[in-house]
Amino acid sequence: MNRRELIDADGGNHAAKPIPRAAFDSTLALLREGYDFISARCRRMNTDIFATRLMLRPAICVRGAEAAEMFYGGDHFTRIGAMPQTTLRLLQDKGSVQALDGAAHRHRKALFLSILLDGDQIERLRATFRPAWLDQLEDWQRRDEIILFDAVNLVLTQAAADWAGIPADKDRAELCRELSGMVENAGGIGWSSMLALWRRRRTERTIGELVRRVRSGALDLPANSPVRLVSEYVDAEGMPLDLASAAVRDHQHHPAGCRHRPLHHVCGAGASPAPPMVR
Repeated sequence: MNRRELIDADGGNHAAKPIPRAAFDSTLALLREGYDFISARCRRMNTDIFATRLMLRPAICVRGAEAAEMFYGGDHFTRIGAMPQTTLRLLQDKGSVQALDGAAHRHRKALFLSILLDGDQIERLRATFRPAWLDQLEDWQRRDEIILFDAVNLVLTQAAADWAGIPADKDRAELCRELSGMVENAGGIGWSSMLALWRRRRTERTIGELVRRVRSGALDLPANSPVRLVSEYVDAEGMPLDLASAAVRDHQHHPAGCRHRPLHHVCGAGASPAPPMVR
């Protein structure tokens, strides 16, 4: 964001306040530090706002509750064009909530929140994940070595697919590779990103076919399953999602974010035998 956008978004509150400057250009520092870039400088400068340049273009960096409210509390900014194409297509894709603004964005986002913040849905996911996790623990303890990241990814995928209502005939290991590739290659370039995009398209076709079968009555899923909820969703104008957009939304319900939540929140607290060596 530049100085003019900040002033317009914040009602002019920063118009008369000097904004400290971090550096002439911070492009390399941002690439090197990633998510810590803004917070580290705010701590060092004892401020929640500073000016710099990114790719030689003037930019204002902000953090804190007021900054979050400014970004998310109104229609000050557009999401269109804000995300690099390889990141958008692998993590969200066209037709997703990330590609919408205003009322259309809020209406579509409400479906996400109605599922992901629902206590019954969270408990159902927990009940699906916990036995799968404990079963894998027994298998891991028989091995000399495991790659924990890959092993946990598979457990998460199995639990998420069962919770979402994806039939068992969709191979979970292949689905895990497809979903993991989307996250790991987001924002990248080269053959690995192209392969991840191809796999995403294949998965979207599979999910789109599930949505078509649910709508036609050929596939009967529980009323609270995310695949069925997305299949039956209608937008602000009362229209159902096209199959491509519905497939994108079902992708977004994969709870990969569970890896950021302590596992005992999902599988329950309790002692377990010592695990094998992991790397």
